[in-house]
Amino acid sequence: MGTTIAGTNLLDLVSVATVKARLGISSTDQDAQIASLISSVSARMAAVMLRHTKSARRTESRQLSPGRNLISLKGAPIVTVHSVKWGETPDLSATNPLVEGTDYFVVKQQGTIRFLQTAPAFRTGAIQRAAHPSQIEIDYTGGLADTPENLIANGYGDIAEACAMQVAYLRQRLERGAIGASSSETGGSKLNYDGPYDLLPDVADVCARYTRRTF
Repeated sequence: MGTTIAGTNLLDLVSVATVKARLGISSTDQDAQIASLISSVSARMAAVMLRHTKSARRTESRQLSPGRNLISLKGAPIVTVHSVKWGETPDLSATNPLVEGTDYFVVKQQGTIRFLQTAPAFRTGAIQRAAHPSQIEIDYTGGLADTPENLIANGYGDIAEACAMQVAYLRQRLERGAIGASSSETGGSKLNYDGPYDLLPDVADVCARYTRRTF
């Protein structure tokens, strides 16, 4: 789980202007609908990718099972790790932060933190038996980008293009799916509007490429 300190966890992955250019729309009377579709598709893609797409400062709290020494943060890539706390209980307010390079190291692009020791098996009770997970709290800044334009500048143009493609498809489906043509064919490519709504294959492929490994 995680708490965003600044901003939100979700980024609109493409601009309204880009989608309008794809659809050949110049008027502004459909901007609100397109913006809503962009936010919806962006949220769905983020959920599939298992990541926070918005670049922001946030805190993630995790449990680390005994013997584990690696976690993957949702807001990758990591820009800065501000603090890492590790302890026995969820309340880590009085815990001293770990030291980067001594206690852990960060692979920023992958969004991972590897501890230089495995998670301790905290034992409780008179019989010293219950080895329960330790608690980790990471305060960091990370995410794909802070604006749709910077998403492309940061090297994620394929994500922006996939979002634009899905939004354009969804808008056409809304317009044509209920009445009129149930499919559209352009340049040898055919889109059907009468089946269940799902991510387009090319969009799903892009999401799969950026799906965060969970550990």
